[in-house]
Amino acid sequence: MKEKNPELIQFVLRGLNYEQFALIENAFNEGVEVKIGAALRVMRNDESRFVGFFSRVDFTQNETPFIIVETVSHFEIMQDSWNDILNKETNTLTIPNALALHLATISFGVTRGYLLSKVEKNIKFNRFFVPLITIGNIIKEDMVIYP
Repeated sequence: MKEKNPELIQFVLRGLNYEQFALIENAFNEGVEVKIGAALRVMRNDESRFVGFFSRVDFTQNETPFIIVETVSHFEIMQDSWNDILNKETNTLTIPNALALHLATISFGVTRGYLLSKVEKNIKFNRFFVPLITIGNIIKEDMVIYP
């Protein structure tokens, strides 16, 4: 793998999918503390040179979820850039930290928008939204993706 400036890695957002949405009304209790959890997983598809960023947010009370939302953003990495970040010896794909942070921020933005569209007319739940997330707390270094 060649060292490459993350700003020079070319990619295109090729698709958005909604993996999961659950609104569990009977699990919500007014006046009980709400916690928000965020998770990120990344997968790759070598044939299409796609990297999928799956972002998930859960709203819970007493460790029981009442809102679950997960989306995936599909990014196509251009061939030259793919070759630059692929280690052929180990078959690992290394997404530089700055780029991983950028792609994850886009992915969580998609999740935020999807949740908003699902609860905007629900008087009981339209106050819940995906807050801004410090992605640097989730991604702290270059992201190595195995096949």
